[in-house]
Amino acid sequence: MSVLCVHPSTPASWLDYVNAGTAWHQGGGLCLTYRLHGALDQLKLPAPGRRERQDELWRQTCCEAFIQGDDRPAYHEYNLSPSGAWAAYRFQDYRQGGVNWMMGEPDIACGTAAREFTLQATIDAASLPPGEILRVGLAVVVESHAGDVSYWALQHVPERADFHDAGAFMMELPRP
Repeated sequence: MSVLCVHPSTPASWLDYVNAGTAWHQGGGLCLTYRLHGALDQLKLPAPGRRERQDELWRQTCCEAFIQGDDRPAYHEYNLSPSGAWAAYRFQDYRQGGVNWMMGEPDIACGTAAREFTLQATIDAASLPPGEILRVGLAVVVESHAGDVSYWALQHVPERADFHDAGAFMMELPRP
């Protein structure tokens, strides 16, 4: 697991830390795990809903992954909501050509224990970009009940939070 850092312009003092990690699933899919630790009574989660594709999930608490393969500068964006909804997009270059990416429905599971919220999702191998080594950026949008939104990522590159910047795709993940 890697510790994500909050963008300085969007603090969330009620969160102790946010971390995220990846692991290859036995079937070749990619398992993504996100953990938010802190005063969870402040965390606003979307209501559980149908497990279906839905746009604009990033407007509320949402876990995200940006994955780039051999076809750089192209990359895929995956949005995974605690509600069970999801979305995937393919970009040709930085924020260019964001089209819906047809993928198999990810398996999303959430849980809460003590001061920790966990979201775990598995993306099937066919839904990942091609490449022997994938470059990954992990991020989380966190909304509080007060309406504040904070942005967490492995690294924030520009002055404003921008998860699409390939400079934040810091994790190198060799395929099994």
